[in-house]
Amino acid sequence: VDPNELAQIKVAFVRNVPPGADEDYFKKLFQPFGNVEKVTLSRKGSSTIGFVYFDKRSDLDNAIKGLNEKTV
Repeated sequence: VDPNELAQIKVAFVRNVPPGADEDYFKKLFQPFGNVEKVTLSRKGSSTIGFVYFDKRSDLDNAIKGLNEKTV
């Protein structure tokens, strides 16, 4: 993977979103890892996925390290 291309990716994909979670929930959850530019949720049937847009790649990396494989 080209490091320059990887550095441009600043979006976290979140699966297994808890029922009732909204954009504010995600902002509060991810804000400690860096500046969250926006959050979008996609609800299809009974499942929800989220996308968290960070200001910097390093913020995304911190969130991945802090929350990957965690139940929230």
